[in-house]
Amino acid sequence: MNLTDEKILAFTARAYRWLLRAYPPAFRQFYGAEMEQIFRESSRDIYRNKGKIAYLQFCLFAVWDFVVNVSAENYSMIIKGKQMMLRRGLDMLISLIGLWLTLPFFPIIAVLIKLTSPGPIFYVHQRVGKNGVPFSMYKLRSMTVDPPGQRQITSIGWFLRQAKLDEVPQLFNVLRGDMTIFGPRPILPTDVNLDDPAVRQTFSARPGLLGWS
Repeated sequence: MNLTDEKILAFTARAYRWLLRAYPPAFRQFYGAEMEQIFRESSRDIYRNKGKIAYLQFCLFAVWDFVVNVSAENYSMIIKGKQMMLRRGLDMLISLIGLWLTLPFFPIIAVLIKLTSPGPIFYVHQRVGKNGVPFSMYKLRSMTVDPPGQRQITSIGWFLRQAKLDEVPQLFNVLRGDMTIFGPRPILPTDVNLDDPAVRQTFSARPGLLGWS
């Protein structure tokens, strides 16, 4: 091929590399280099063996395939992003409503917790959330503050557990983004076992206030 042919091939290769920038970054990171190499090698082979008309047809087909695929990729990313935004918005709305409905009762519950046993009102414990990131989970204290093995459920604690009121402070975790309303329950750091498929699946989602255990 002469110098002009080489310039044409180099120009179209650069143009295709520029078009690849329209793909989502994650997709481009994994497939961009491979797609660019395939286009460069295929275009050169067609230009050399089948002529300029076949080469032009190949370029047009590549652009058409690119437009269809990049539209699909970006559309899926946009839809996924909107779904995540919608879910986050619903989480915040539900948690705010829940806190608004229950906050008036917090002073009464706090007094009852203090009267039935000495210790803090809230129980804070470490849990493991999405992608294995630890966070502090809040609950209303329902047990005595004795050493492990000697702790007992208090009288008000039994009621709080039965009514699921001890988990109301986790709405603050939802507001912070540590948790979602519905999802797998957060697990203890001591229960982390990456060889367990169920644990790996749990790490792929934000833990939930309500959901499977």
